[in-house]
Amino acid sequence: MFAALAPGMLDGLEVLLKRIVVRSHPVGATIFAAGDRLNDVRIVRSGLVKLCYVQPSGEEWIKSFIEEGGFFSSIAALRPDGEASFDA
Repeated sequence: MFAALAPGMLDGLEVLLKRIVVRSHPVGATIFAAGDRLNDVRIVRSGLVKLCYVQPSGEEWIKSFIEEGGFFSSIAALRPDGEASFDA
């Protein structure tokens, strides 16, 4: 996976690898919800993730789908106190 990277691009890779946490979620489970504090990026190892906005009435608006190999987060993850604006 990292073989195609130029020399020097792997600096700090060990630090990154130590921070990786692998989690599994049952089909249909909520990974995070609007209002949750986020500080990470999620990578879809297998399956499909639906990102959506949920109204107080329960009505759902689909933002996007993330397939295997894709990644997602919320712009909120860039702020120390950022909160997700959608459900995953």
